[in-house]
Amino acid sequence: MSLASVPNQAKSRQATAQGDFDPNKVLSAIQTESRKVGAHNQKASINDHKISNVQRDLDWLLSSSDMLDLKPYLSQCETELHIDCFQRPETRCLLETQHVSEQRRLGLYAEDLLSAYFSHPESSQILISRNLQIQNPGFNEGRTVGEFDFLTQDRRSKRYLHTEMCCKFYLGLAITEANNTEEKESATSSWQYWLGPNCNDRLDIKMSRLIERQLTLSEHPASKQRLMELAITPVDAQYLLRGRLFFPAYKAMAAPQHSSKDQLKGLWICHSEVEKFYEDMSKMWQDWWFTQLNKLEFMAARPSHCYQHPLLSKDRFKNYIDDYFRNGVQGKAKNQVKLARPLPLVLSPTTSQTANMGFTELRLFVVPDSWTELASKQAITPSPL
Repeated sequence: MSLASVPNQAKSRQATAQGDFDPNKVLSAIQTESRKVGAHNQKASINDHKISNVQRDLDWLLSSSDMLDLKPYLSQCETELHIDCFQRPETRCLLETQHVSEQRRLGLYAEDLLSAYFSHPESSQILISRNLQIQNPGFNEGRTVGEFDFLTQDRRSKRYLHTEMCCKFYLGLAITEANNTEEKESATSSWQYWLGPNCNDRLDIKMSRLIERQLTLSEHPASKQRLMELAITPVDAQYLLRGRLFFPAYKAMAAPQHSSKDQLKGLWICHSEVEKFYEDMSKMWQDWWFTQLNKLEFMAARPSHCYQHPLLSKDRFKNYIDDYFRNGVQGKAKNQVKLARPLPLVLSPTTSQTANMGFTELRLFVVPDSWTELASKQAITPSPL
């Protein structure tokens, strides 16, 4: 089953003119996030400062919406395997902070969170195995054919489940070339034009691998043999697809095909657009603060004092970003250029104009001016699958 085999039936719609600042983009990104944070457990106040960041991230991981609805693709899989999305827990699972290690990589941190949940006595599923590798002894000297992220057993139904988890963040590359009329007129955008901040990851490639390989791993002969040895059979599959989609602030960009209506959003701008963005945001929020996000702060919103970097006033916004990119392009040797990584930020008003919405945050990526060219090249690179 190929991702291209599912037709895009969306009709054309009127888009925001390129170059205009659309306040609705900001409001959409803020309101979507603020409605979802803490919604999983109404008894826990969103402003409860006693809640740890680890607990907030776990709540976010378990209760936020999937980025995409994969059912249209899964229905075309040539398999009898039952595949469904991860079901939100009915009750909140409280964790001790020390149960989750301080991973440097966001993906491993997210895996630790889910593993801690499955290991909790009040979780809906019982953890059997994590990162179980499957090797094919009869091919290429035992080549690894795949890995089960999680194998669990549902406490109620006693079914065995294979859970694949993705926690990803993608920036949308607006298509402006004349030969992309179909994309421009569509109410949705192709997964191909959503890339990771460092352009080393692409949404369509990740989803192809997830749908066509990872979720059907239990059907591989080597997997069936191993699962029988462990007395874990039959196994159903489920996916947990969390993350955030960052839309360009100054170009029209439709949401990806089959994206969730409650998808978490952010914005991105180029370095050269910082001054314009500063002026536009200052018209929306009279006074606001910002801070740089560490990788492990990409998930849940949190109280302002819980971020590792200090909060800075809006007056320092432009200079801070200029200094970041100036320092990031200094080469280690003569004639050597080191490109600065995209800068993740969070912005929030200092007034109470949206106090009833909980944590009023806007997630923002500022990318080097060269990012668009690099992303364009990566977007048209053929998929290795």
